[in-house]
Amino acid sequence: LNTMGRFDEAEAEIKTAIDLEAASALNHRLYGMVLYFARRPDEAIAELERAVEIDADFRTAYGALVPAHRMKGDDDKAFEWFLKFPPRKAE
Repeated sequence: LNTMGRFDEAEAEIKTAIDLEAASALNHRLYGMVLYFARRPDEAIAELERAVEIDADFRTAYGALVPAHRMKGDDDKAFEWFLKFPPRKAE
C-alpha cells in the first residue's frame, strides 16, 4: 500500500498491527516509514524514535531517522542520528 502511494490505507493497516503488538519495534519502524513517504516527517520521527526506544540496536530505524530529519530540514539532527548508528554485531 505504501509503495502504491495509498498512505491512508497503509497507515490504517500498520495501526492495526501496532494495536495487536504495541511493543514491536518493527511495527513502529514500518509506521514511521509510512509517515515518511507520506511526507509527514515530524510524525515519522516520533514513530522511528519509538522504535529505537523499544530496541536500541534496531539499525534500520536509525537509518530511517537520518532521511526523516533531512526531509524536515534539520541536517544537524540527521547527523546526530547518523553518529548514533549502532555497529553491526559480530556473528
